[in-house]
This record gives sequence, structure tokens and C-alpha cells, in this order.
Amino acid sequence: MRYKFEYKTMEERESIIYSNTGKRLVEEHNITEGNFLVFDDDVEMLVVPQERLETLETSQADQDELLMQLMLQLEGN
Repeated sequence: MRYKFEYKTMEERESIIYSNTGKRLVEEHNITEGNFLVFDDDVEMLVVPQERLETLETSQADQDELLMQLMLQLEGN
């Protein structure tokens, strides 16, 4: 959900921002009709392409294997 607040002074602006720390500031409008801050409280979703996920999974598997090899070497010494 979006929330729009009008402010007239910089002190009001800072107060609005401070009062809405649980929301993300997504827009600020300084237009003829006034100054406005727009906040959003929706959870931000990150979209990662499938091929990037596969690359990350492979990279993690490679790192896990290297760590295991190092641990085995340390145990052997």
C-alpha cells in the first residue's frame, strides 16, 4: 500500500520520514501543488533469472567442495 504525505518545511519532511521508518520512501514530488513524500510498505521482491540462480548454486557447490578439501588436509596434518 502507498502512503502520500504533504509537507511545507524541511522540518516537517524530516518528521514524516522519521515517523515512517517501517516503510520505504519510493517517491518525492516537489511540484506546484506542493511537496509530497510517497512511502510504500509492500515487501520488496527481487527477481533473479534462472540461469543466474544455477550459476550461484554451482559456485556455492564449488566453494563447499574446496572447503571440504581444506578441512581434510588440515585433519591429515
